Amino acid sequence: MSLWGAAYEARESSHPDGGRENCEAHDDFCCVHAFFQGKHARKRSFTEPEVTVWRIKMLCSDHQPVGETGIWKAVMEEQMASIQLQTAIPGPRSRELFATREQQVAPGPFHTTPLVAAHAEGAVITDVDGNRFLDFTSGIGVTNLGHRDPAVMVAVAKQAEQFVHTSINVVAYAGYIQVAERLNALLPEAAPCKTFLANSGAEAVENAVKFARAATGRQAVIAFEHGYHGRTYMAMALTAKAHPYKSGFAPFPAEVYRAAYPDFYRWPGVAGEVGSCPGASDGTCQLSRCLCREAFAAFAEMARAQIGEANVAAVIIEPVAGEGGFIPAPAPFLRMLREWCDEHGVVLIFDEVQTGFGRTGSLLACQQLGVTPDLVVMAKGLANGLPLSAVTG
Repeated sequence: MSLWGAAYEARESSHPDGGRENCEAHDDFCCVHAFFQGKHARKRSFTEPEVTVWRIKMLCSDHQPVGETGIWKAVMEEQMASIQLQTAIPGPRSRELFATREQQVAPGPFHTTPLVAAHAEGAVITDVDGNRFLDFTSGIGVTNLGHRDPAVMVAVAKQAEQFVHTSINVVAYAGYIQVAERLNALLPEAAPCKTFLANSGAEAVENAVKFARAATGRQAVIAFEHGYHGRTYMAMALTAKAHPYKSGFAPFPAEVYRAAYPDFYRWPGVAGEVGSCPGASDGTCQLSRCLCREAFAAFAEMARAQIGEANVAAVIIEPVAGEGGFIPAPAPFLRMLREWCDEHGVVLIFDEVQTGFGRTGSLLACQQLGVTPDLVVMAKGLANGLPLSAVTG
């Protein structure tokens, strides 16, 4: 498993103090022992990275505050033993394969490291030259359980023994129906829900837009600055950043509009700590100006003046802007957005491709925001590396 996975499990109610909110340390990593006392510990042995998390648990077993320095010192002392460099980086076999890649593979897939993987286990990747590295990327937020999670590998092998593909459009199968049932249960406030499965996050985003347009009979879709939604054409139109994603590929699908993201770090004239969010339950505001109200007012005016509310089919937003710099959208702003969509009959879509499956501390980010979207887009961690995405709502 990955440390992200341990942090998520630590927030569940299995915590001996009655839940993470009651823990004296208020630190995800102080509570990771909840993972090992849960169902997974009874089903499988620990991988090397999991032993590291177990050691952290032993350091924090008295539930006393443990500083960040101590936590990461423990992590690094254990995990440094996993890092083994046998050659220069990149090694000779990696250089050979990259030379072949230049001749045989289209230039579209870029590379952020000069590594070629041969094996991966937990949080450790071994390259073709025998060098071992700690993987903090998780395949860009995908392998949230770690590489080759035993339970996932068992499920893959079991399915491969039965069949690989029938096409749900031709011959149905129980797995599709059961996955849909489980995903529908994640949004009890939106019940009754239905789920559509696809292959990638971009494909799920495209279908969410199609569903919204079909349901409303409208065309316009509002996305946000800093947003990333994929690299197929509609998803690319929704994505904010020109480089490296959009430049050179215009024209894009029409009727896509962009609003300002409620950015705590960059909103003009607003200064404050993330978390001291205006619109808190007691009505107080720690900021000299209300970011949430200003951002929402700008959004509502843009929708009124540039589009017309009756023409808007959907609003799509990432609860945490990932590619845009890991910027959390304040819950009060999202609640205002929810109310506006309800008032005008607009479909609210949360793109949880990156935030889903434990990466924010709850299974979905929307579960801790007090806001239920009409549609949730999921992928990446949904299948821990296998090609699966979903639209649920």
